[in-house]
Amino acid sequence: MVASGKVPLQVFRRVVIQPLRSLLFAPGNHARRVEKALSLHADAVILDLEDAVAVAEKKATRDAIVAALARPRRQLLYVRVNAVDTEFCYGDLVAAVRPGLDGIILPKVETAAGLATIDWLLTQIEREHRLEPRSIDLIPIIETARGLSQIDQILATGTRIRRVAFGAGTSRSMST
Repeated sequence: MVASGKVPLQVFRRVVIQPLRSLLFAPGNHARRVEKALSLHADAVILDLEDAVAVAEKKATRDAIVAALARPRRQLLYVRVNAVDTEFCYGDLVAAVRPGLDGIILPKVETAAGLATIDWLLTQIEREHRLEPRSIDLIPIIETARGLSQIDQILATGTRIRRVAFGAGTSRSMST
């Protein structure tokens, strides 16, 4: 309340989030598939560093992802990194977060703490690369019963989360 006894009118900023109607995944280690994906009319292309890439190729694939981020394209460009509890996640993020990246797809999210860790790390990498704070979108993928049971806490973790995905191909991991 102000001195006049009236409640001031508050202006709320409305954020309009465009729906992603089509997401095209391409394995980051297949240059021809990446090039083709970037030439198509999907709303977003997701370059995969996770399941589509063999363990022996993961580190080398990061260089291909970095090169793809510099290519001209019409759509949003995301990178699906390896899960937070793997040896590859940190290196994936450090390699991928740079100008040209629109967002990170984080698989196998099961806890708010894991997601908060990634949110914090993204903030540090954005600062290091002089990117706009919170400019990198973060889409968690819920793939397990544990993640589903923690969905409220996971989604309340950070302000950079605008979308969530569910792992449809992992029904075995949803059983208790």
